[in-house]
Amino acid sequence: MTNHQTSRRRFLAGLGAAGTAALLSGCVTSGSSGKSASGGAVTLQSNLSAPQAKSAMGDLVAAYAKKGTGEVSLNTVAAETFRTQLPTYLTSANPPDVYTWYPGSVADAYARKDLLLDLGEVWESPELAGYSQALNSLCTAASGKKIFVPTTSYWWGMFYRKSHFAEWGVSEPESWDDFLDLCDKLKSKGISPIGLGAGGNTAWVASAWFDYLNIRVNGADYHRKLLAGEHRFDDPEVRKVFDRWGRCCPTSTRTAPPSPSRTRPPPCSTGAAA
Repeated sequence: MTNHQTSRRRFLAGLGAAGTAALLSGCVTSGSSGKSASGGAVTLQSNLSAPQAKSAMGDLVAAYAKKGTGEVSLNTVAAETFRTQLPTYLTSANPPDVYTWYPGSVADAYARKDLLLDLGEVWESPELAGYSQALNSLCTAASGKKIFVPTTSYWWGMFYRKSHFAEWGVSEPESWDDFLDLCDKLKSKGISPIGLGAGGNTAWVASAWFDYLNIRVNGADYHRKLLAGEHRFDDPEVRKVFDRWGRCCPTSTRTAPPSPSRTRPPPCSTGAAA
């Protein structure tokens, strides 16, 4: 193992130990390509470009540098650019060493192409001993090798303000029919029932609807197999999901994305949307 490989593994272990506390979730990033030589700084390609997230990542890199165990070069790239360029990063002659990304079917596809290192040695470090079995599994490729180190997480779901529901005289739905009925009631009051936050360059956030609906319509096992390529996206089961989705689309509003500083109040907090 080269000194550069050792530095990369030490950095990953430190990142995993400190990441959850130090990093803020962000939706965009920017930067330039880094070198992956047999020596020198470990290159971290990050898609965390929102000011707070970028600053937190910089602090994390600086904290690692103070340990004196290695040097890290941080490149920050806008999220959408990062997403489209990731295959190029991974297959370039001098790819970055470490990336901020997400575990799942896409990452596993990269692992199947042998583009990701086995991080099993990193997972043996005491810093990562506290991670749950669920996180262990999520960071493991189909081949059985570890390909991720968790650094942060955030809740991806539906949010609403109880005070607004009370003001509008409505209650939380307990079934799909209740949900559709609630959407109709809110719409009749001039309130957007669903604010997707899918405006501008963030249309991808709407994909969460497919995830949630498919899991509930066809089950979690089917969803995993679909993403793994074991089912087709034009299967009758998938069509059922889009039929359900289509029923609530007329009640959705494509709201503008948050400002870069994430300080703009979302529509659900102001009462513009439920």
